[in-house]
Amino acid sequence: MSLRSAPLISIVLGIAATASTALAQAVYYGEEPMVMAPSPPPIEQVETPPPPPGATAYWQPGHWKVKHGAWVWIPGKYIERPAPAATWVPGHYVQRPYGYVYVPGYWL
Repeated sequence: MSLRSAPLISIVLGIAATASTALAQAVYYGEEPMVMAPSPPPIEQVETPPPPPGATAYWQPGHWKVKHGAWVWIPGKYIERPAPAATWVPGHYVQRPYGYVYVPGYWL
């Protein structure tokens, strides 16, 4: 290794260390980071869905989400069924050693 490459290696190692620290702070599931909640979510709110916008629309129920340290209700919405036989698995919370993690709903 030459003296010229030593600063470059230091920069690369610094970037790698910074990136690994940033990745340790958020765990990604799909497109959103998973958030640990210290307590279970409140009881689900009762929603009355409006009439569906089309024959293939499916009502995705609302759910609780932690934002800025507080529980916030995310209202339900209609989503398109990807195939006639597709089954929706609702989002749910899973208890982990240090809190609760939301697992988003998905199609089977």
